[in-house]
Amino acid sequence: MICNVLWGCGIFKTLNQRVGRFDHGSPLKSTSCLARKQQVVNYKMKSKRTIRGILLTGLAITAPIYLTFLIVRSVFNALASPFSPVVILFFQNLNIRIPDSPWIINAIAVILTFSLFYIVGLVGSYVLTKKLLYKLEALIFWIPLVKPIYGTMKKMVSLFTDSSEQLYQKVVVVRFPDEKTRMIGFITGQTTLDKEEKYVNVFVPTSPNPTTGFLLFIKNSDIVEVSVSVKEAMKLIISGGMMDVIKKMDADLKPEK
Repeated sequence: MICNVLWGCGIFKTLNQRVGRFDHGSPLKSTSCLARKQQVVNYKMKSKRTIRGILLTGLAITAPIYLTFLIVRSVFNALASPFSPVVILFFQNLNIRIPDSPWIINAIAVILTFSLFYIVGLVGSYVLTKKLLYKLEALIFWIPLVKPIYGTMKKMVSLFTDSSEQLYQKVVVVRFPDEKTRMIGFITGQTTLDKEEKYVNVFVPTSPNPTTGFLLFIKNSDIVEVSVSVKEAMKLIISGGMMDVIKKMDADLKPEK
């Protein structure tokens, strides 16, 4: 009844005239009122899906770029913040016009920050300075609230420096927590258990935070060494498996299969 009224009012006739160019294979071409209504609904739904797909594609392209920009800007500002007031004070004392753009001041401050890193690293390479740093570190570990924060930050920094190669000896794959599951681990030493048999100390980190994990004592015959560096394994763990390192491990794991 409703369809007849709408047809009588010319609504569907007008629609049919407007979409007449789609007569050959058009999704709106139909001989019945209900079929015509269904085709109109399907056409609208298809349009909505197309718009949503375009929006999601645009989001997938722009979101990584924008997030990268935010992270880089935050790191840049963090590196510049210690020396930015010093740079401004330096310009004021020498009666030099302060640049209108804050990026210039921040760039100079970042250069000063990296210069400080270089000087500290140069001084810290001496034996006497290392002893003083060890005593300072021991003093920091005596502070209850500072100890866990400093320890975690030091471990995180060591993952991206050469010190991570010294902390862990080799990268291995172990069966954990059951026989069907394998996880990446790092050999940290050896332990003698049962008074005779030697076990390998394997640290199995969690992802994406490798500062926590499990310490396992495993027989040497139950581990598989892989030809992956410690840095590559760390990047694989932090990225949640998105780094292209698994292909290198696959050749070492095939004999075990």
